[in-house]
Amino acid sequence: MSKESDKLERQREEAFRRIDKKLDILELWLDNGIPFKLINGNKQVDSKGNYVLEDFPKSVRGLRLWNGKGNSKEVVAKYQIPAVQTSDKAWKAAPIATRIRAEGNEDRPSIFDLLKEKASIQRSNRQKTRINELEEKLTFSEKKCNGLANELVQLRIANKALEKDVRIAETRLEDARHVMSQQLDFKSKTIKQSENDNQILQNEIDKLKARLIENNIDFSDIEKSNSVISFPVSKDE
Repeated sequence: MSKESDKLERQREEAFRRIDKKLDILELWLDNGIPFKLINGNKQVDSKGNYVLEDFPKSVRGLRLWNGKGNSKEVVAKYQIPAVQTSDKAWKAAPIATRIRAEGNEDRPSIFDLLKEKASIQRSNRQKTRINELEEKLTFSEKKCNGLANELVQLRIANKALEKDVRIAETRLEDARHVMSQQLDFKSKTIKQSENDNQILQNEIDKLKARLIENNIDFSDIEKSNSVISFPVSKDE
C-alpha cells in the first residue's frame, strides 16, 4: 500500500469513528432524554409554551455535518461532540452496521425518526399529565427495544455469512497448501532421481577412464565433439 493510500485509509477510519461517536451520543439521548436548552440552569420555552431542546441531527446529512456549533458549550464538552464534519463519500463507504444504526431498515426505525418522536414527547411534557407522559415513554421504549432486537438478528445473520466465507477461504487455502506440497514432493523426487542418474553416469565414466588408462589409450580430448581417440601403434606395423 502506498503512503497516499495509507493516509486515505486512516482518514476514512477516523471518519467512521466520528460517525459512531455521534451515534453513541444520540442513542444515549434516546435513553436519557435530549438535553434541554438552559439559561442559568433553567429550561427555556418557546412562544407556544413548549420546552426548547439542544440541537440534534434530523437526517443523514445532518448527522454528517453535526459538529456541536448549534449546541451549548456545556453540552459539547459533556458529550464530546466531534467538531469535524464527515463527507458524503465517507458516509457511503461506512460499514453496514453503522448505516443501519442511523438509517434503520425494514424492521427498525431510523434514529432520526426516534429522535423526532423523543423530542416531541419532551417538548410538550408541560401540557401532559404524568400518566400520559409515562405511557408515551413506555411506547417509545418498546419501539426502540424492538428495533434493537431486529438489529441484533440482522447482525447475527451477517456474522454467520462471514463465518461461512471464512470457512470457504480456509478450505481453499488448505487445498492450495496440499497441491503445493505435492508439487514440492514431486520436484524433490525428480531432483533426487537426477542426482542418482548423474552419479551412475559418473561411475560409468570413471570405469571407462580406468579401462582406457589400463590399455594406454589417450582420452585427453575425449570430451571434444570432434575428438578422435588415438590408439597406440605397434612398431612392427
